[in-house]
Amino acid sequence: AGAAFGIAFVIGPISGGCASSLFGYDGALLLVAVLLTIVTIVTAARYEETLPFKHRGNFDWWARINPAATLGVIFRSEACRMLTLPSVINEISFTVNTSWMLWLQFRFGWDVADVGIYLSALGFAIALNQICVMRMIPDKFSEKSAIMYGFSASCLYYFLAGFLPRGWMLYFALIILGFSSVANPCLRATLSVYVPDEEQGALQGALESMYTLSKVFACSAYGLILGWSEGQDVYAVGGAINFVAAAIMVPALISAKLALGKYAIKEDDGKVEEHVPSGKFNQKIASKVGMTSCLS
Repeated sequence: AGAAFGIAFVIGPISGGCASSLFGYDGALLLVAVLLTIVTIVTAARYEETLPFKHRGNFDWWARINPAATLGVIFRSEACRMLTLPSVINEISFTVNTSWMLWLQFRFGWDVADVGIYLSALGFAIALNQICVMRMIPDKFSEKSAIMYGFSASCLYYFLAGFLPRGWMLYFALIILGFSSVANPCLRATLSVYVPDEEQGALQGALESMYTLSKVFACSAYGLILGWSEGQDVYAVGGAINFVAAAIMVPALISAKLALGKYAIKEDDGKVEEHVPSGKFNQKIASKVGMTSCLS
Protein backbone atom coordinates (compact mmCIF):
# COMPACT_ATOMS: atom_id res chain seq x y z
CA ALA A 1 0.00 0.00 0.00
CA GLY A 2 2.87 2.35 0.74
CA ALA A 3 4.10 1.95 -2.82
CA ALA A 4 0.92 3.72 -3.95
CA PHE A 5 2.15 6.86 -2.20
CA GLY A 6 5.43 6.69 -4.09
CA ILE A 7 3.68 6.12 -7.42
CA ALA A 8 1.40 9.08 -6.73
CA PHE A 9 4.51 11.13 -5.93
CA VAL A 10 5.82 10.24 -9.40
CA ILE A 11 2.66 11.29 -11.23
CA GLY A 12 1.74 14.26 -9.03
CA PRO A 13 4.77 16.56 -9.60
CA ILE A 14 4.74 15.95 -13.35
CA SER A 15 1.00 16.63 -13.58
CA GLY A 16 1.28 19.70 -11.36
CA GLY A 17 4.25 21.01 -13.33
CA CYS A 18 2.44 20.58 -16.64
CA ALA A 19 -0.72 22.21 -15.28
CA SER A 20 1.28 25.13 -13.90
CA SER A 21 3.13 25.60 -17.20
CA LEU A 22 -0.05 25.48 -19.28
CA PHE A 23 -2.64 27.13 -17.03
CA GLY A 24 -0.65 28.81 -14.25
CA TYR A 25 -0.81 28.08 -10.54
CA ASP A 26 -4.60 28.50 -10.55
CA GLY A 27 -4.86 25.66 -13.04
CA ALA A 28 -2.72 23.38 -10.86
CA LEU A 29 -4.84 24.14 -7.79
CA LEU A 30 -8.03 23.51 -9.76
CA LEU A 31 -6.66 20.14 -10.87
CA VAL A 32 -5.96 19.23 -7.24
CA ALA A 33 -9.48 20.25 -6.20
CA VAL A 34 -11.06 18.10 -8.94
CA LEU A 35 -8.93 15.06 -8.05
CA LEU A 36 -9.70 15.37 -4.33
CA THR A 37 -13.41 15.62 -5.09
CA ILE A 38 -13.25 12.43 -7.19
CA VAL A 39 -11.30 10.61 -4.47
CA THR A 40 -13.81 11.66 -1.81
CA ILE A 41 -16.76 10.43 -3.87
CA VAL A 42 -15.09 7.10 -4.73
CA THR A 43 -14.04 6.53 -1.11
CA ALA A 44 -17.54 7.23 0.21
CA ALA A 45 -19.19 5.02 -2.43
CA ARG A 46 -16.82 2.06 -2.67
CA TYR A 47 -15.02 1.55 0.65
CA GLU A 48 -16.58 -0.10 3.68
CA GLU A 49 -15.65 -0.11 7.37
CA THR A 50 -12.93 -2.72 8.01
CA LEU A 51 -13.06 -2.76 11.81
CA PRO A 52 -15.21 -5.69 13.04
CA PHE A 53 -18.46 -4.64 14.67
CA LYS A 54 -17.50 -6.15 18.03
CA HIS A 55 -14.48 -3.83 18.24
CA ARG A 56 -16.40 -0.65 17.47
CA GLY A 57 -17.10 1.72 20.33
CA ASN A 58 -19.99 4.11 20.87
CA PHE A 59 -19.49 7.21 18.78
CA ASP A 60 -19.87 10.31 20.91
CA TRP A 61 -20.04 13.31 18.58
CA TRP A 62 -19.27 15.88 21.28
CA ALA A 63 -16.24 13.97 22.50
CA ARG A 64 -14.93 13.12 19.03
CA ILE A 65 -15.02 16.67 17.65
CA ASN A 66 -12.90 17.83 20.57
CA PRO A 67 -9.27 17.89 19.32
CA ALA A 68 -7.92 17.52 22.86
CA ALA A 69 -9.84 14.26 23.29
CA THR A 70 -8.31 12.82 20.13
CA LEU A 71 -4.80 13.82 21.16
CA GLY A 72 -5.45 12.08 24.46
CA VAL A 73 -4.93 8.77 22.63
CA ILE A 74 -1.27 9.71 22.40
CA PHE A 75 -0.68 11.52 25.67
CA ARG A 76 -2.32 9.16 28.12
CA SER A 77 0.47 6.55 28.07
CA GLU A 78 4.22 6.94 28.29
CA ALA A 79 4.78 4.38 25.53
CA CYS A 80 2.68 6.37 23.07
CA ARG A 81 4.30 9.64 24.08
CA MET A 82 7.83 8.31 23.68
CA LEU A 83 7.11 6.62 20.35
CA THR A 84 5.27 9.66 18.99
CA LEU A 85 8.08 12.11 19.74
CA PRO A 86 10.60 10.84 17.15
CA SER A 87 7.84 10.54 14.56
CA VAL A 88 6.86 14.19 15.01
CA ILE A 89 10.50 15.36 15.01
CA ASN A 90 11.07 13.45 11.77
CA GLU A 91 8.04 15.16 10.25
CA ILE A 92 9.40 18.58 11.28
CA SER A 93 12.67 17.76 9.53
CA PHE A 94 10.93 16.49 6.38
CA THR A 95 8.87 19.69 6.20
CA VAL A 96 11.98 21.20 4.62
CA ASN A 97 10.54 19.89 1.33
CA THR A 98 8.04 22.78 1.39
CA SER A 99 10.99 25.08 0.63
CA TRP A 100 12.61 22.86 -1.99
CA MET A 101 10.99 24.69 -4.89
CA LEU A 102 12.62 28.00 -3.92
CA TRP A 103 15.83 26.34 -2.75
CA LEU A 104 16.35 24.58 -6.09
CA GLN A 105 15.62 27.81 -7.94
CA PHE A 106 18.07 29.84 -5.84
CA ARG A 107 20.83 27.26 -5.75
CA PHE A 108 20.74 25.65 -9.20
CA GLY A 109 18.50 27.92 -11.27
CA TRP A 110 15.90 25.20 -11.82
CA ASP A 111 12.45 26.05 -13.18
CA VAL A 112 9.07 24.48 -12.38
CA ALA A 113 9.58 21.63 -14.84
CA ASP A 114 13.01 20.77 -13.40
CA VAL A 115 11.63 20.66 -9.87
CA GLY A 116 8.69 18.52 -11.02
CA ILE A 117 11.02 15.97 -12.61
CA TYR A 118 13.16 15.89 -9.49
CA LEU A 119 10.18 15.31 -7.18
CA SER A 120 8.90 12.60 -9.54
CA ALA A 121 12.28 10.89 -9.27
CA LEU A 122 11.92 11.10 -5.49
CA GLY A 123 8.50 9.46 -5.77
CA PHE A 124 9.99 6.65 -7.84
CA ALA A 125 12.70 6.10 -5.20
CA ILE A 126 10.05 6.00 -2.45
CA ALA A 127 7.89 3.55 -4.41
CA LEU A 128 10.87 1.30 -5.10
CA ASN A 129 11.83 1.21 -1.44
CA GLN A 130 8.25 0.64 -0.31
CA ILE A 131 7.90 -2.28 -2.72
CA CYS A 132 11.27 -3.92 -2.12
CA VAL A 133 12.44 -2.96 1.36
CA MET A 134 9.06 -3.26 3.11
CA ARG A 135 8.82 -6.88 1.97
CA MET A 136 12.22 -7.63 3.45
CA ILE A 137 11.56 -6.08 6.87
CA PRO A 138 9.69 -9.04 8.43
CA ASP A 139 12.58 -11.41 7.71
CA LYS A 140 15.73 -9.30 7.37
CA PHE A 141 15.34 -6.36 9.78
CA SER A 142 13.96 -5.61 13.18
CA GLU A 143 11.60 -2.65 13.43
CA LYS A 144 14.22 -0.79 15.45
CA SER A 145 16.86 -1.28 12.75
CA ALA A 146 14.52 -0.13 9.99
CA ILE A 147 13.64 3.03 11.92
CA MET A 148 17.22 3.86 12.87
CA TYR A 149 18.54 3.20 9.35
CA GLY A 150 15.72 5.25 7.84
CA PHE A 151 16.28 8.22 10.13
CA SER A 152 20.05 8.03 9.51
CA ALA A 153 19.38 8.03 5.75
CA SER A 154 17.31 11.22 6.09
CA CYS A 155 20.06 12.93 8.07
CA LEU A 156 22.70 11.90 5.53
CA TYR A 157 20.63 13.08 2.55
CA TYR A 158 20.00 16.54 4.00
CA PHE A 159 23.68 16.90 4.82
CA LEU A 160 24.70 15.92 1.28
CA ALA A 161 22.05 18.17 -0.28
CA GLY A 162 23.63 21.13 1.46
CA PHE A 163 27.09 20.43 0.08
CA LEU A 164 26.55 19.06 -3.43
CA PRO A 165 27.73 21.66 -5.97
CA ARG A 166 25.70 20.44 -8.99
CA GLY A 167 21.97 19.84 -9.27
CA TRP A 168 22.29 16.57 -11.17
CA MET A 169 24.13 15.06 -8.19
CA LEU A 170 20.91 15.25 -6.17
CA TYR A 171 19.46 12.44 -8.26
CA PHE A 172 22.02 10.00 -6.88
CA ALA A 173 21.32 11.18 -3.33
CA LEU A 174 17.62 10.38 -3.84
CA ILE A 175 18.45 6.70 -3.41
CA ILE A 176 19.36 7.53 0.20
CA LEU A 177 16.28 9.67 0.80
CA GLY A 178 14.05 6.99 -0.72
CA PHE A 179 15.26 4.47 1.83
CA SER A 180 14.33 6.85 4.64
CA SER A 181 10.67 6.37 3.70
CA VAL A 182 10.60 3.02 5.53
CA ALA A 183 11.24 4.58 8.96
CA ASN A 184 7.99 6.34 9.80
CA PRO A 185 5.73 3.46 8.65
CA CYS A 186 7.60 1.10 10.99
CA LEU A 187 7.45 3.61 13.83
CA ARG A 188 3.73 4.18 13.38
CA ALA A 189 3.13 0.45 13.15
CA THR A 190 5.02 -0.07 16.41
CA LEU A 191 3.02 2.72 18.02
CA SER A 192 -0.28 1.21 16.86
CA VAL A 193 0.42 -1.96 18.86
CA TYR A 194 0.02 0.04 22.09
CA VAL A 195 -3.44 1.31 21.17
CA PRO A 196 -6.68 -0.77 21.23
CA ASP A 197 -8.20 -1.78 17.90
CA GLU A 198 -11.21 0.49 18.35
CA GLU A 199 -8.91 3.53 18.68
CA GLN A 200 -6.67 2.92 15.67
CA GLY A 201 -8.48 5.56 13.63
CA ALA A 202 -8.20 8.06 16.47
CA LEU A 203 -4.48 7.30 16.73
CA GLN A 204 -3.83 7.98 13.05
CA GLY A 205 -5.91 11.15 13.22
CA ALA A 206 -4.05 12.33 16.31
CA LEU A 207 -0.71 11.72 14.61
CA GLU A 208 -1.77 13.68 11.55
CA SER A 209 -2.93 16.49 13.82
CA MET A 210 0.46 16.55 15.53
CA TYR A 211 2.19 16.60 12.14
CA THR A 212 0.00 19.48 10.94
CA LEU A 213 0.62 21.53 14.09
CA SER A 214 4.38 21.02 13.74
CA LYS A 215 4.30 22.08 10.09
CA VAL A 216 2.64 25.39 10.97
CA PHE A 217 5.83 26.46 12.71
CA ALA A 218 8.33 24.45 10.65
CA CYS A 219 7.21 25.87 7.29
CA SER A 220 7.59 29.41 8.56
CA ALA A 221 10.99 28.67 10.09
CA TYR A 222 12.36 27.12 6.90
CA GLY A 223 11.02 30.02 4.87
CA LEU A 224 12.73 32.54 7.12
CA ILE A 225 16.01 30.64 6.97
CA LEU A 226 15.82 30.42 3.19
CA GLY A 227 15.03 34.13 2.95
CA TRP A 228 18.07 34.95 5.07
CA SER A 229 20.34 32.69 3.04
CA GLU A 230 19.27 34.14 -0.33
CA GLY A 231 21.76 36.98 -0.08
CA GLN A 232 24.53 34.89 1.46
CA ASP A 233 27.28 32.70 0.06
CA VAL A 234 26.15 30.11 -2.52
CA TYR A 235 26.74 27.27 -0.04
CA ALA A 236 24.59 29.02 2.55
CA VAL A 237 21.77 29.16 0.00
CA GLY A 238 22.04 25.45 -0.66
CA GLY A 239 23.00 24.41 2.80
CA ALA A 240 21.14 26.42 5.41
CA ILE A 241 17.71 24.77 5.36
CA ASN A 242 19.14 21.32 4.66
CA PHE A 243 21.72 21.58 7.42
CA VAL A 244 18.94 22.57 9.83
CA ALA A 245 16.86 19.57 8.69
CA ALA A 246 19.86 17.28 9.21
CA ALA A 247 20.45 18.71 12.70
CA ILE A 248 16.80 18.15 13.62
CA MET A 249 17.17 14.46 12.76
CA VAL A 250 19.74 14.05 15.56
CA PRO A 251 17.16 14.34 18.39
CA ALA A 252 14.84 12.17 16.30
CA LEU A 253 17.48 9.42 16.26
CA ILE A 254 18.17 9.78 19.98
CA SER A 255 14.50 9.77 21.01
CA ALA A 256 13.74 6.81 18.71
CA LYS A 257 16.60 4.80 20.20
CA LEU A 258 15.43 5.55 23.75
CA ALA A 259 11.78 4.77 22.99
CA LEU A 260 12.44 1.53 21.14
CA GLY A 261 14.95 0.45 23.76
CA LYS A 262 12.47 0.91 26.60
CA TYR A 263 9.28 -0.41 25.04
CA ALA A 264 9.39 -3.89 23.63
CA ILE A 265 6.77 -5.37 21.34
CA LYS A 266 3.41 -6.06 22.92
CA GLU A 267 1.82 -9.38 21.98
CA ASP A 268 -1.88 -10.01 21.38
CA ASP A 269 -2.28 -11.61 24.81
CA GLY A 270 -1.20 -8.38 26.50
CA LYS A 271 2.23 -9.63 27.50
CA VAL A 272 5.35 -7.77 26.49
CA GLU A 273 8.12 -9.64 24.75
CA GLU A 274 11.32 -8.82 26.60
CA HIS A 275 13.74 -9.49 23.77
CA VAL A 276 13.01 -9.56 20.05
CA PRO A 277 15.42 -11.89 18.21
CA SER A 278 17.79 -10.08 15.89
CA GLY A 279 16.57 -10.13 12.30
CA LYS A 280 13.01 -11.01 13.27
CA PHE A 281 10.02 -8.71 13.10
CA ASN A 282 6.94 -9.17 15.20
CA GLN A 283 4.14 -10.52 13.01
CA LYS A 284 1.50 -8.17 14.38
CA ILE A 285 3.68 -5.21 13.54
CA ALA A 286 4.53 -6.70 10.14
CA SER A 287 0.84 -6.91 9.33
CA LYS A 288 0.43 -3.20 10.14
CA VAL A 289 3.44 -1.89 8.26
CA GLY A 290 1.60 -2.00 4.95
CA MET A 291 -1.31 -0.02 6.38
CA THR A 292 0.74 2.70 8.00
CA SER A 293 3.24 3.05 5.16
CA CYS A 294 0.62 4.64 2.95
CA LEU A 295 -0.48 6.94 5.78
CA SER A 296 2.98 8.30 6.48
